[in-house]
Order: sequence, then structure tokens, then C-alpha cells
Amino acid sequence: LLLGGGRRSDSEIPLCLLYLKLYIHYRIITFDYATVGRQPNPKTPKKMKRLALYSALSDRASENNVLVVDNWSFENPKTKDAKEALSSIGAEGKVLLVVDDSDINVWKSFRNLSNTHVISPTQLNVFDVLSNDVIVFTKENLPTSAAGTNPKSKTADSDEDESEDS
Repeated sequence: LLLGGGRRSDSEIPLCLLYLKLYIHYRIITFDYATVGRQPNPKTPKKMKRLALYSALSDRASENNVLVVDNWSFENPKTKDAKEALSSIGAEGKVLLVVDDSDINVWKSFRNLSNTHVISPTQLNVFDVLSNDVIVFTKENLPTSAAGTNPKSKTADSDEDESEDS
């Protein structure tokens, strides 16, 4: 006896029990365990992510593992010059370089070094900060707490300061 799907059944099993068996099998397979009683993909709030990044950076800074460079001046992209630059600033171990996207020579110079990881300031995250030993910033892309605040709140604070002075 052939049923839909080309499966062959035993002729001794009554047809109603065979249908019941297929129905139970279908219901067990298609039951979705992931959506029962919990949200499948909760998002972390932005403020919490920012706080985690600042606390990771402050942890590295407390160990004197955050270095600030005025700028990288590479006329031509050379890995040898990049290696010398890292040794001159005293960066040892795994190094995270935070570099602007416009500094193409810097990207090309550092990308071939095995112990360095080059990212843009917009891609800076907690995992990269904690997984590297030394973090190197330039002065223009050094993160500050004022960078994440709303400009309207600055004007409100300055208005309050003026009212206190008078």
C-alpha cells in the first residue's frame, strides 16, 4: 500500500492508526521550541553598549595600555615603516589601531602585520578592546564622553551656568 510521499506501509496496520502515526510524527517535528516563553533575539540597549565600551577603555587605560599618537604620516604604504613606528611608541603584543578611513596609507601599512588589527572609529567595539593588549588612537579619533552627548543638552547646561552666575 503506497501513501503520499512514496512510503510503503505494513498491510497489517489499520489505515486509521497509520494516519494517526503520521499526524503525531508531523506535529512533533514542526513544534517550535525556540519561541515558547522567551524572546528569540533580545537587543542590548545603546546606552549599555556605550557604557561597556567606556568601561573597557578605562580598564585598558588603568593598565597604561591606551596610547595616543598625534598622527600617522606615511607617504607610501610600507609595512616595515609601520613595524618601526609601533616599536618606537612601545606597543607590544596584540595591537588595536583605530584609524580614519581616509588614511589609506596607514591602513595598507598596518594590515599585513600579524599582531595588529586596524579598525575605523565607528567600528570600535568592546570585543576588540578586550581581546587586544594595546589600543592606539590618533588625537582626532580619541573617544570622549562628550562625543556621545546631545548638543542640545550642552546648551541647556550652559544656560543653567549663566543663571547661577547672575
